[in-house]
Amino acid sequence: MSKDLKNIVIVGASAAGAGLARALENKLPSTHRIVLIDANEFAFWPISALRAAVVPGWEEKSFKSLQGFFPKGSRHVMLSKTRVVELGNGFVTVEEDGKRREIAFDISVLALGSTYNFPMRALGSTLAQAKQPFIEAQQALKNTQNTTWASSGLGARVSLACFWTSSDGKI
Repeated sequence: MSKDLKNIVIVGASAAGAGLARALENKLPSTHRIVLIDANEFAFWPISALRAAVVPGWEEKSFKSLQGFFPKGSRHVMLSKTRVVELGNGFVTVEEDGKRREIAFDISVLALGSTYNFPMRALGSTLAQAKQPFIEAQQALKNTQNTTWASSGLGARVSLACFWTSSDGKI
């Protein structure tokens, strides 16, 4: 990495981190570079997770590979499958493939995600591992008998959907 550029290190490349990187990508002066770091090989959008847990195929819409996040030749850097093991004063220490190195920064942002459980948090560090619990949840729902769906819209951007299961099919 060039020492002439001022690094803006963003740790976490899912909804918040990836969104911030996209917002800054073309607005930063040429003296600054984004270094986007994530332990996983994918970004996860939890807003789609509830639907992905019940609708086959929606798990494909909830994940995006981080490969090629920035265009080829960009001054910005995407480090996927890379763990931050230390946050120091003006630097992060990262570990990738068992090797550690320090990356200096002028600004750091920690976009580390939530502490929610599945399905609002992806499980696994590879794309295949992360999608599997969604596929299993879809299959479990498919195998359920006497399921009643109820759905309600709460405005243009928010909706609730839930289901109940009982042996007699009644709520």
